[in-house]
Amino acid sequence: MRKPAPAFLHAFSRRPEAGAAGARARGNSQAGTASAAAALHDAGVEVCYPAVVPGDRALQFRRSAGVFVAGALGVEEPTGSPVALAGIDLLVVPAMAVDAAGRRLGRGKGHYDATLSAYKGRSVALVFDSQLVPEVPVGEHDRRVGAVCTEARWVSVL
Repeated sequence: MRKPAPAFLHAFSRRPEAGAAGARARGNSQAGTASAAAALHDAGVEVCYPAVVPGDRALQFRRSAGVFVAGALGVEEPTGSPVALAGIDLLVVPAMAVDAAGRRLGRGKGHYDATLSAYKGRSVALVFDSQLVPEVPVGEHDRRVGAVCTEARWVSVL
């Protein structure tokens, strides 16, 4: 299976104001972001990764520092210094499924929904085309992403 080819990330990285992007390091059944992170890094964009802070629903983003350790939920997290959410220009969000309206199905803990609620910048769900579905059920705390990127297409939402 091909990984999403995020051509839009190349375009984003060439923007003069493109300073930092937040992306998940790995994600079992979710589309990986390693190729996207590598493309951004090669273009001079700082890539920051999420970390769960006990007692806080919103994620904290950190510089990678090249070392990842198992975090509070057993997911690999960076050990680098924190980056303010306002300092992230693009948030690359994982999803189990997403629809054309930007509604996404995550892993059920609500960390990305809380982060999206606090985040004022651009966001995109990076998924496989098979994960773009007609409709995703949502609850009152679910937050939409601004776009969806698959290996086959780009869908603008907001």
